[in-house]
Amino acid sequence: MSVQAVVFDLDNTLLLSEQCKNDTLREVVSRFEGGLEVLSTVPHDSRCAPPGVNVTRHTIFAAVARGLRERGVVSQEEDAEQFGARLCEDFSALLDERLPHAREVPGARELLSKLQAANVPCYVNTATPADAAQRFIEQLGWAQYFRAVLGAPSTKTDNLAAVAKAESLTPAQVVHVGDGDNDCLAAHAFGCHFIGVVLNGTPNHFSAPVSHLVSDMHEASLKIFGLVGVNREF
Repeated sequence: MSVQAVVFDLDNTLLLSEQCKNDTLREVVSRFEGGLEVLSTVPHDSRCAPPGVNVTRHTIFAAVARGLRERGVVSQEEDAEQFGARLCEDFSALLDERLPHAREVPGARELLSKLQAANVPCYVNTATPADAAQRFIEQLGWAQYFRAVLGAPSTKTDNLAAVAKAESLTPAQVVHVGDGDNDCLAAHAFGCHFIGVVLNGTPNHFSAPVSHLVSDMHEASLKIFGLVGVNREF
């Protein structure tokens, strides 16, 4: 049974944006004494979060805010929830300025264009809040390539199920492409194909079966069109 829908993670799958996010996260928390130390105690990389642990910018800054208040670093007049929300807003505003300048993973736009020409439905499935991810995709001029941009607070597994439901497909007719172990585990839990992205020769860190390993979207295009069963020139 051929694949009939392709689902992509965003950061370090289509765009080289993970480092920008990490640097900006550290920039925001380092404004406060002990901020980086507090951050080190908080799950802040959704790609390698333990199973069942949901990691988004909201959960990260909520936990950082609690940690800073417990240390007495910030005023007790503002409660932790409000403080965390304010930090999250600062982080999001900085990303809105910076992420549109991120470079694409080699071959990303070309692959999306070919899938569009072949009438293959494509979706984004990210741990980034859905509204922020949608705004980012529009800033890039990529909205035309995707049926929908799916993100937090829904889980990646739930988003894969939503894609299958929208397209009336079985899990075997869906492929998910991503660089994080959370992508791999979501695909495994849902029962669809998974193409793992390993950039710059980094080790294979996936903890569930992988259909294919690729180093960029040029390689991914060969694997995807093989699964889709559509002949394309590359």
